Amino acid sequence: MTDIYSYQKKRKEDFKKSEKTTAEQLFLDNIGHIETIKETKGFKMIKSYWVSEGNKSLQQLSSIDINDTANLAKTTAKLELATNFVNYLNAHEKGLS
Repeated sequence: MTDIYSYQKKRKEDFKKSEKTTAEQLFLDNIGHIETIKETKGFKMIKSYWVSEGNKSLQQLSSIDINDTANLAKTTAKLELATNFVNYLNAHEKGLS
């Protein structure tokens, strides 16, 4: 019979030793890049672009026929993407990430 305490302790040690996946490393690298440019004009331009894309998508949603589900789904997805990305950039500006 396996000792649960020993098993969990070994598992925790193995987890600490394991390296980051490629996706995790890429994410951390991207955060680092954003942190280095968050005070620049380019950062503000990127944020401004995505804010305008979100506003444009929101305006388009009000003019789309409710039966045009393909266009409705595409525009909703663009709005959600823009909103999420702007929220992500806002978190970096405020130092919350």
